[in-house]
Amino acid sequence: MYYIVGMEIKKLKDFAGIKTGFTFRDSVELRPELSGLAVIQVRNVVNNDFKDLAYTDKTDFKSNNILTKGDVLVTSRGQVRAAVYNERAKAVASNLLFIVRPNTEFVLPEYVALLINSDLVQKKLKRLQDYSTMAALSIKALGELEIPVLTKEKQKELVLFAGLATKQEKIFSELAELNKKLMNGVIKGALNG
Repeated sequence: MYYIVGMEIKKLKDFAGIKTGFTFRDSVELRPELSGLAVIQVRNVVNNDFKDLAYTDKTDFKSNNILTKGDVLVTSRGQVRAAVYNERAKAVASNLLFIVRPNTEFVLPEYVALLINSDLVQKKLKRLQDYSTMAALSIKALGELEIPVLTKEKQKELVLFAGLATKQEKIFSELAELNKKLMNGVIKGALNG
């Protein structure tokens, strides 16, 4: 990773609690109704979508298993992805996710997720994964990940910039799709007319 001289570098474990999600004995089912407790799964993090959730009727969770706003959820298998849980629904994370609870006095959760999803950190995480059967990241390796700690103002700027870049990317993709439909309409009209 590239760092600026004089930039403070800390290991993730130095400013965040990290734990594994909950291991369920039975499978959880995807139900549209909002009864029971929501279960965040890998697909929710990969797609950064917390709308289509699975639910469990299990209620005897310890309070530290319940997600809190600002928890960073990190996938532990395959390509490592991160997303910030900012939903109001009471939820737990499945055991294929790590829950990173950053100390917001030092770092913004969105900044941690942004760094984990960045190409530079992705390359580093790929080297840290165990490939004995399937690419898997250990909780220890995640905790050892070095993070540049910028001022909160700089973190906010980076997160804002990344959000705008993502929106721009989505707009360009939608525009390309509309151009394709327009061109197909013109060609169809020319061939029929």
